[in-house]
Amino acid sequence: MYDVIVVGGGSAGLWTAKTAAENGCKVLLIDKRAKDDIGRKISYDSTPPYVFEQLGIPLPSGKELDDTGDVLTVISPNKKHRVEAAVPNVLFSRRLLGQRLAGYAADAGVEFMYRTEVVGPVIEDGYVVGVRARHLDSCDEEEIRARIVVDASGFYAVIRRKLPPEILVQDPQYCEDGVLGYREGRRIVGESNDCPPPEYRGYYDYLGYHGGYLWIVREENNWANIGIGVQDYPGNPGPVRPVQEFADDNPAIGPECMVRGSGDPMYIPLRSCQPQLSANGFMMVGDAACQVRPSTGYGWHTGLLAGDIAGKVAAEAVKKQDVSREALWDYDVGWKRGLGAILASFDAIRIMCQSVPNDELDFLLAKGILGSEQIEALWNDKPFEVGTGKQVSSFFAGIGHTGLLLKVKSVIDSADKLYKLFLEAPDSPEGFEEWNRERVEIFTNLRAKLGVKVHEKDYFGEGMKHELK
Repeated sequence: MYDVIVVGGGSAGLWTAKTAAENGCKVLLIDKRAKDDIGRKISYDSTPPYVFEQLGIPLPSGKELDDTGDVLTVISPNKKHRVEAAVPNVLFSRRLLGQRLAGYAADAGVEFMYRTEVVGPVIEDGYVVGVRARHLDSCDEEEIRARIVVDASGFYAVIRRKLPPEILVQDPQYCEDGVLGYREGRRIVGESNDCPPPEYRGYYDYLGYHGGYLWIVREENNWANIGIGVQDYPGNPGPVRPVQEFADDNPAIGPECMVRGSGDPMYIPLRSCQPQLSANGFMMVGDAACQVRPSTGYGWHTGLLAGDIAGKVAAEAVKKQDVSREALWDYDVGWKRGLGAILASFDAIRIMCQSVPNDELDFLLAKGILGSEQIEALWNDKPFEVGTGKQVSSFFAGIGHTGLLLKVKSVIDSADKLYKLFLEAPDSPEGFEEWNRERVEIFTNLRAKLGVKVHEKDYFGEGMKHELK
């Protein structure tokens, strides 16, 4: 019998397991990969450096470190307008840094069960009391029990999605709230305006790519990381063709490619967190909880920060021998009143940027509505501000574009409401129903004003795997 079972060995799962073990819990971490594959992922290997200082761990160095940067240039869809922002970032080897985190967890006393797939929860009397697991090498199944089960299994959320609504309240999975990621490592063979020069220390991000953005960043030895996230809505093309067309049309980028592909899975939950993060005997962290920065798709560092809160709350609940939803609720409060509030406000900005036509994105950058100050906030996890409603109204009144004015005002208002709502997350589950009703109402009204339609998608049923095109 374990105190805590963590399902998934990504950044969120490893840090949750480590933190719970350091605080006295007997912890088992289950992952379907082999030991040496923990951390391995083709894409999304950049993070803001502040997380390392906040958690007290060394920055990547040596073979772990690919590069560091301090600037980002955001480029409008028509490529006529550019906004440069100060954005510290670290590019690193996902596998090597994942192995370091696994080492931290092992040193704290975490037990590991590799090559094992969790197929579902074990539920008794309204509590999650364990998991059903299948050992991939033998195909044998077993039931493993714990006082608390933490779902850190990523986008597919193998535990969360199988919990009934009387245990856990969760949002529908809208395909508009997900993106498909892909990247290639291409050789740089020359120079062009669309490719960062050799001395440039950062990213170029191109807006207007099917509800997402395309990035290009230089790495060592004249290689470039060229990638994309495209919104997973009906009829949208896959992520491969836009990357290849961008590279083929750019004289500075050669045909030589050292790596191509997506993460496993290729989906990223590009939205604010699920409304309820803990239940009786249950918690969720990372992509399983949709704890991803909506403005960029970054989730490595947010998973660490969520795991730090979750591991401590889990350990305290085990010590008190009370793993009820009420006892675990401090995790909901800790996340929502902290980084979760900022990311919720970003979600309103994300919905607007994905829904407006490219010419309106051009306009927002050209007129400074999305300027360096706003870009820095969205990439550095700082509260987003455009100015007071009166200032924005006066600005647009002088230049026209009434339709976009109304959209921007709605988004600013919604972002502010979401930020304040999350900062006022209820102290106990008793206030959750009213809080969640207000949250749903804000998003519903925002989508209505922007004319955004959403479509539910069964990511477990037919058509679960999106073909790379």
